Amino acid sequence: MRWQTKARVQRTCARVPHGERLYVQLQRRLGTLNASPDDRIPYFLQMVEWLHDAGISPLGKRCLEVGTGHKATLPTLF
Repeated sequence: MRWQTKARVQRTCARVPHGERLYVQLQRRLGTLNASPDDRIPYFLQMVEWLHDAGISPLGKRCLEVGTGHKATLPTLF
């Protein structure tokens, strides 16, 4: 979904009664709110491999995650 469309939906839900509940239902039916955070682990392992191949170790480093969304699995693993 384009970010502009998502922003319009969020803005609309913010303006209506029970909009937060409505937005959660929309995410469950149309989005990925019901996806398991464990699905992100292979992406984390791939990123660690890319870093290793580039000669970079994430151990002891500070990382900035932009756009975490509703599942903060990758930043938590880092």
